[in-house]
Amino acid sequence: RCFDLMVGSPMDLQAVLARAEDPVPPIDTARFAELLIAHIHAEASRSSSELGTLPCSASLDTPDEKLPEGSVVAAKLQLLANGIQPGLYKHEAVIAMSVWVLVLKSEQAAVYDELMRKLSQGIVLRAASTAAAACSLARVFVVLGVLAADIQRVRTMLCDLLMDAVDSPHALPVLANTLAIWPDVLRMPPASAEAPADVQPFELMVRVFQAIAAGIHDLYRDEKGTDEADRLYAVMVERCGWRLPGDAEFADTLLGEVKTTLNSLDRDSRGYPVVMAAFNLLAPYMP
Repeated sequence: RCFDLMVGSPMDLQAVLARAEDPVPPIDTARFAELLIAHIHAEASRSSSELGTLPCSASLDTPDEKLPEGSVVAAKLQLLANGIQPGLYKHEAVIAMSVWVLVLKSEQAAVYDELMRKLSQGIVLRAASTAAAACSLARVFVVLGVLAADIQRVRTMLCDLLMDAVDSPHALPVLANTLAIWPDVLRMPPASAEAPADVQPFELMVRVFQAIAAGIHDLYRDEKGTDEADRLYAVMVERCGWRLPGDAEFADTLLGEVKTTLNSLDRDSRGYPVVMAAFNLLAPYMP
């Protein structure tokens, strides 16, 4: 029944789940994720002339006769997201709410983990070929992460994205869409002499992301133009406290600091996997 409703309309699925009093029986999570991704891809393709790579929050309040409940769904979504103002289109808000209700009412303990793993793979695989679909999928993925307070999963998705798309301009729109909704994922920590010990590894990770993204910005600028590249990168500058692309550090110059920090940390420390992830991101830029 979930499959039939997803194929027809996520809004129908949400309505049925909202009325359901009993737990949702187990489903084929992989198949459901495939249908979910296909639906998002179809919506992005159908509305490609209307969907930008970076929607603004105002689009939530735009009247839409085809989705009369869109504003109500978006309002609920924003309330659940603890005041975060996601830049979502109405159909994305409906999809996110439908999936979230399914997660809450499902009998399957691992349904959230399995769905998010499939969605993350879908984002990475589509980033280079279908930008609109990858960005739409990323927005839904990140909002689900917000609702589950699962910030580490979102960071992992971005690591996978950059490692899969080395020197690819197509990673920039996904990065911008992700951080527009949840800037804390890669927000630069404020400089402080009294910062906790685990802040330094995370700061180093953000600097590595910043260095790689600055290079991706230049590639995207060459392909799509300066205005579009600057508009996307401005999300990181304004919301995450990153430097402008021209002021960012070079990836290869950060490698020595990452190696030194990695060697100074105990393998069982909280900071070690963070710095190791930064090291892996820099691996393609090693001489």
